[in-house]
Amino acid sequence: MKNNEFEIYQKTIARRTKIRWTSLLIYLILILGSTAILLIFLGDIEQYEFLYTGVVLGGSVILIILVIFPYFNKITPPKRPDGLAGISTKSFDPDSTFIMIDKLKLASYLAFPISTFIIGTAIYSLIQEEYVESIILIAVGTLVILILFMLDTISLLANKDQILVRLGPFKDIILMKDVDTIRPVSVRPFRDFMGIGKRIGSDGAIGYIAYKKTGVRIETKDNKIFVITLDNPQEFTEFVRYFKKSSVIN
Repeated sequence: MKNNEFEIYQKTIARRTKIRWTSLLIYLILILGSTAILLIFLGDIEQYEFLYTGVVLGGSVILIILVIFPYFNKITPPKRPDGLAGISTKSFDPDSTFIMIDKLKLASYLAFPISTFIIGTAIYSLIQEEYVESIILIAVGTLVILILFMLDTISLLANKDQILVRLGPFKDIILMKDVDTIRPVSVRPFRDFMGIGKRIGSDGAIGYIAYKKTGVRIETKDNKIFVITLDNPQEFTEFVRYFKKSSVIN
C-alpha cells in the first residue's frame, strides 16, 4: 500500500467524522430554530405540536441515516498473509502503511435497546396526544444514539513518517522521529483506564482503549505516553521501530 493511500484513508475517516458532527450540529440548530420560531413568531407551541413533532422526527430519521451509513459501509483494509494490512513483518517497504479499524461496539450493544425504548415511548405519547413528551424523547434518543455511533470506532494509521490515532473528533498525531520507545503491553481497560474510548490512565497515559487485553505503549521525546489497544501489538511495534530507526538515520 502506497503512502498516497495513507492519505486517502486519513481523508476518508476525517470526512466521515466531519459529516457526522456537522449533521449533529444541523439537527440541534433545526430543533432550537424551530422552537424559537414557534415561540417568538407564532406564540403558541401547543397549537403546532403535531407539525413540530414531524419536523423533529423527520430530522431524526435523516440524521440517523447520515450517521449510521458509514458504520455499515465499512472501510476494509487489504489483507496480507501475515495478518497485517499493508505491511509485511519480514520486509518493510518505505511505502508501507499500517491500518487498523476497531469497533468499540458501544453502539451495537446499546443503540437497539435505547432506540426501542425511546421509539416505543414516543409512539405511546403520540397516541395519547402528548406531543411535547414525544418531541423530547425523540430528540434526546436521537442524540444519544448518534453520539454512541460517532464515538464507536478507533482508527489507527501509520506510515514511515507518522502515527495517526483517532476516535470520532478526538485525534493524536505522533511523528516517527518523536517516538522514544514503543513496546507491547497488556491492557486492563476498566482497571487501568476506567472504561473504553479515549481515556486518561492512572499513570497519565493517553489511552485509545477498546475491549482488548493487548496493545502498545508509546513514549515520546516530549514525555507524552500513549496506550493503544490492538490485536497485533508485536507486529505494530516492529513496524514503528523499523521506521523510527529509519527516521533517525535520515
